[in-house]
Amino acid sequence: MPQRVLDKVWAYFDAVEPRWHITYREEEDERLAVLRAFGVRAFTSMLYPHKPDMARWLNGWSAEFAARTPDCPHTATFFPEPGVEGDVRTALEDGARVFKARLQVGAYDPGDALLDPVWGMLAESGTPVVIHCGSGPSWVQRSVW
Repeated sequence: MPQRVLDKVWAYFDAVEPRWHITYREEEDERLAVLRAFGVRAFTSMLYPHKPDMARWLNGWSAEFAARTPDCPHTATFFPEPGVEGDVRTALEDGARVFKARLQVGAYDPGDALLDPVWGMLAESGTPVVIHCGSGPSWVQRSVW
């Protein structure tokens, strides 16, 4: 994740009770080295927006990260907002190979009509989507950004 986003995610986990300990709280290069040392051959960046006007710049960061990290397939995300169809089309054209949708953090319904063309595009292209919809550690809606 971009460092400023990662810092906020870590702060969230530090504040939630019971506290979730983040084991690998090192710099990016060190975290990548740990994955590779574990024998992980490929991994995704798994970004997700929590508000409008965020997915596009996350996708830009993710494309740059994938370009400099050959074992990370280009990952993208989306948010139900005007222009989402074009953003997803652009990400696919730019080489996105997997998408992530984070429902609780984004606080949106995956059945939102704005996403209808997105789901169709992703299905037609055969692009997998990781839909994160768990219930922990604490999903009381509050802004940490």
